[in-house]
Amino acid sequence: MLTVYLNKNGKFLLIGGGYIYGGRLKKVGARYDYDHKVWFIKRVYINAFEKEFHGEVYYKTPLWVIKNEPAPDYSAMYQVPSDIKIPSLRLGLYNYQDFGARFMIDRILTHGFVINADGVGIGKTCQTIAVMQYLANRGVCHFLLIGKKSIKYQWAEEIRKFSSLGDSFSILCTSETKKKRIKVYEEAAWTKQCILITNYHNFLNDTELIKTFAPEFAVIDEAHCVKARTGKMNHNIAEVIHHVPTAFLTGTPVMSRPEDIFGIIQMADPNYFGDWDTFEKRYLVTSYKYGFYFTAGVKHLDELQQKIQDIVIRRTEYEVSVQMPKTTTHTVPIAQSNVQADIIATVLETEQQYRNDFECFEAKKKTSVFTEDDQRSMKQIENAMKGLIAVKQTVATDPLIFRFAEKKSRTAKKYANMLPNKASISPKTEMILDIVDDIIANEEKVILFSKFVTTCQYYKEQLNSHLNGKKEKYKILMYTGLENDEVREKNKKDFCEKDECPILLGTDAMAEGLNLAEARHVINIDLPDTYAIYTQRVGRVRRVSSTYDNVIVHNILTKDSVDEIKWQKLKDNKELDAALISINEEQRKSLMMAQSQG
Repeated sequence: MLTVYLNKNGKFLLIGGGYIYGGRLKKVGARYDYDHKVWFIKRVYINAFEKEFHGEVYYKTPLWVIKNEPAPDYSAMYQVPSDIKIPSLRLGLYNYQDFGARFMIDRILTHGFVINADGVGIGKTCQTIAVMQYLANRGVCHFLLIGKKSIKYQWAEEIRKFSSLGDSFSILCTSETKKKRIKVYEEAAWTKQCILITNYHNFLNDTELIKTFAPEFAVIDEAHCVKARTGKMNHNIAEVIHHVPTAFLTGTPVMSRPEDIFGIIQMADPNYFGDWDTFEKRYLVTSYKYGFYFTAGVKHLDELQQKIQDIVIRRTEYEVSVQMPKTTTHTVPIAQSNVQADIIATVLETEQQYRNDFECFEAKKKTSVFTEDDQRSMKQIENAMKGLIAVKQTVATDPLIFRFAEKKSRTAKKYANMLPNKASISPKTEMILDIVDDIIANEEKVILFSKFVTTCQYYKEQLNSHLNGKKEKYKILMYTGLENDEVREKNKKDFCEKDECPILLGTDAMAEGLNLAEARHVINIDLPDTYAIYTQRVGRVRRVSSTYDNVIVHNILTKDSVDEIKWQKLKDNKELDAALISINEEQRKSLMMAQSQG
């Protein structure tokens, strides 16, 4: 997908993402600036450019601005019937939340489903509870809520806090043992008014039992978790919510690929986009490299945007009247140690050998001598290349993690043997320890994220050693998939309420649904794979309820490593998100006008 925006003097269009479009760009008069590494074209050529690339471009400067045309009228996008009134709740809604709930109700009534993609901290939960109260007042008796394991009980608590549903409805949460869950489903099925809350894992195991509950309205929280169109979870949810009005909640539904939103929408309405082949041919530009198909671009973008915006409501702090804390991002590149450089050189050499071998098999695949053994070898190479991704991240973070984990992993042991006997912690770890020192000295709290449980465990050990040799004693808490529900809930509560617990370490199990507004700082030990998860991480502390005017995000990037590659990828993901579901300035004005009119 190409991105286009005006330069400062307004005479040229600067074009991003043109690496696969070079020939076509030259055809319409574009040139490449080798100094600034960007394509550019004279503004007067916009009509020829638009004709050649229609539907493949995200205009960061709106097209009507480039063409000096009047601003479009977007008011129809946000029309909600005035007779939809939100019932009184125990805790009042902001105007934008009231509008969001009414928008959701309207789309549920007209389309059968809706996606609430409001930014983290804007209030998707309270809007959804308002929708549930509205539907309950009109006779809906069975509500099904599916979400992540970590926030089951938080949903029950929020429903009771915001609404009167808890007074007349049984609110049942599924437990961990099958025997107890069966009792919950039996009770839910014969209870006249019931809200059944389950997590994805239990839902997958108990789909047939949950069907007996016969939900009349469903909520799929953190819907991006089940975006994979061919996944069993996606398929099972589609079976249960077939013809059931549904609200999907997700901070960034498109994740890193536009086809992910197809996976979400097809669960509710398989006819909305048609089948996968139709969607792929109509909207996606695909490519193939090293055995992997990937999305290289988007076509008919304007049409795709319109179809998505018909059933999605998406606001950030720019479209709501409430004051969110500002975000200060400290992204610090830091040099590799000699040990890191030596190991990464070995890893890259191994990776190149895998690629060479894979290309040999690819060539052989076109001949008649390609065998089943060759196919198995190709698969082994693919898996080995995937395994190197985690190795490269560990090297970029701290090679001592290999030594920490060598008893549990053959791969870790292999790379631990490459470390000198007296290897020191990495420059990244050293800087993170210093940052945490400063945060605690200011009597503030911090959450630290890593994709990997082992990395969290390693940093807990390092932080314990670094901090608890001092006069004060601090408890360092964990929030990963290894802890059970009760331990995670206790750790979250202690972190929020106790001064001696200023540090919470977690994997991305901690990235969704939790309100950790007592913290001011987020440290990304390593970066997530998608911009959606990055936003979710920051969103744990950037809340309407925060007591801070600004929150601080620390990204420590090891130079010449996978960190820098992932950072660039996150920035690219952000642009794709903006192209598909975010709104431009004129749309923003129309939305804010609709919200203010109630």
